[in-house]
Order: sequence, then C-alpha cells, then structure tokens
Amino acid sequence: MIAGAREYRREHPDEARYTDSAATASIDRGLLGTGDDVPAGPLSIRVRIAIAADGVDDARLRELVKWAREHSPVDDAISRAVPVSVEIDTAPVERRRQAP
Repeated sequence: MIAGAREYRREHPDEARYTDSAATASIDRGLLGTGDDVPAGPLSIRVRIAIAADGVDDARLRELVKWAREHSPVDDAISRAVPVSVEIDTAPVERRRQAP
C-alpha cells in the first residue's frame, strides 16, 4: 500500500505528502512450530498511515489511501487468497536445466 501511495505522489506531487506509516501483525508463534493447529502466518494485520497535505480535506486524503490500497500488489496479495505453487529441484546444481 505504501508503494501505491508513493506512485500516486509521483503522479500528483502537489497534492499530498506521505508523513508516516506503521504495520503490525498478530502472530501466534506458529512459525516457530509450536503446534500443527497454530498457523505460521499472521492472524491479522493492521496498517496505520499518517498523511497530510496543505489545503486538502480529509475526504480527499482518504481517497488517496483508498487508491493506494487498490493499486498495491502487496495489499492485493494479502487481502485475497492467492494460489501458491512450489517447485522443488533436488538435482545437483551442475545438472540443473538453465532457464531460457
């Protein structure tokens, strides 16, 4: 989302300035292997963005953050279920096929 805000700022340099952000995640130690019933990833994610612009009202700043979320590949991947495929190549390095 932050990358999206930066892109918007490049396109609209006089409109807004990004001032601060913070992201927090609720992790229940599943990544430490504490139990098969505990997910390895976060249980929730919260993002806080502080943004300001001279002469721009609150509604327009909220529109900017909404635009950034809509154009953020990270926000998109986290917000919806994205299929993940894993390929494992155990051949010795010298025998691996070169990528085209």
